[in-house]
Amino acid sequence: MTREEFVKQCAKMGIGISLFPGLLASCSEEETPVVAFSGKVLIIGAGSAGLMAAYTLQKFGIDFEILEASDRYGGRVRILENFADFPIDIGAEWLHTSPSVFGELIDDESATGEIDMIPYKADTMYRWNGDQLRRFNIVSTYYGEYKFKTSTWFQFFDQFIAPKFLDKIRLKTPVVGIDASGDQVVVEDDQNNTHVADRVIVTVPLTILKNNFINFRPSFSRPKQAAIDKSIMPAGIKVFIKFKEKFYHDIVQVSVDGLRDSERIYYDAAFRKGRQDHVLGLFAAGEGARELTDLEDDNVIIEAVLDELDQIFDGKARQHYIKHVVQNWSAEPFIQGSYSFGGENYEDTIDFLLEPINDKVFFAGEAMNKDYWATVHGAGLSGIETAKEVLRRP
Repeated sequence: MTREEFVKQCAKMGIGISLFPGLLASCSEEETPVVAFSGKVLIIGAGSAGLMAAYTLQKFGIDFEILEASDRYGGRVRILENFADFPIDIGAEWLHTSPSVFGELIDDESATGEIDMIPYKADTMYRWNGDQLRRFNIVSTYYGEYKFKTSTWFQFFDQFIAPKFLDKIRLKTPVVGIDASGDQVVVEDDQNNTHVADRVIVTVPLTILKNNFINFRPSFSRPKQAAIDKSIMPAGIKVFIKFKEKFYHDIVQVSVDGLRDSERIYYDAAFRKGRQDHVLGLFAAGEGARELTDLEDDNVIIEAVLDELDQIFDGKARQHYIKHVVQNWSAEPFIQGSYSFGGENYEDTIDFLLEPINDKVFFAGEAMNKDYWATVHGAGLSGIETAKEVLRRP
């Protein structure tokens, strides 16, 4: 049995995946890059891409710092603790590929610990069209993915990745300018402090580039700017509600009239976790999410959600309601949305999104991975690959 087959079998059985030495060594067939670079790197953003870029540079002994705008690392990966009898991914939550991808992310034969994955294939799945609840007939083949059983995406980074370089992460340091016109790159933060490096890796969300939060000098090429303008990262929100009883189905998709490229899904957040608490999650992205993200505040949002649930489940939501939490990702100043949506010829678009500036400023993130865009592991792998590209260049 191969390592990948072993890991996949563990996940199917709901068994924790032990990281004994060598199990999660890299699955990549790519050879170790020849390191031609020896200067300093600044990484902008401490989400999945930024953390994995740092992890890669650390492995090759490169001097670097991470400048993170918010007061924590993780980006769109965030943990909610003490809400239920299990930790909750209040940001990115699912693994959209085989658990063997952790071997590509960690790539360390000395790593020890446990990653406990379970398959998320719903037993009951329905669609709500605003008037009627109808069951899907393709439940057995639809929505088969993986989730963490007793941990979270954030705990993966917090346990295996970030501890190696915590002293190199500078929080509360929003970057507002990057000047690559000289021999070195000069980065300016919002307090008018300057940071100098030989290379920069930008891993901020697509919306931050689209909204010109950072002033780049030289400016983007016309094809790169066109790619940024064409790409979208729409509204996004997550809500978790704790109930006295489970009255809901494993998954309910909500159809939003007249809107395409929109997701709104209620799902059992405690599914197969072996816990006692009943927690229903809501994830919404796209134009349909704006019905919630644009509301006045979290109190108005939860009232709208409970209204919809009461309509779907005959008033049982308020009857069994205990408490809730709202994570409006569109309202996060350094995120401003959900994740990238690929349009027509998106692979070509990604080539331009990745285009460096003067071979000194490089880019990475979930919007820039051709194979796994819009995913946590895709962002992480993008960070690794961009870091290796920096290493290859003198």
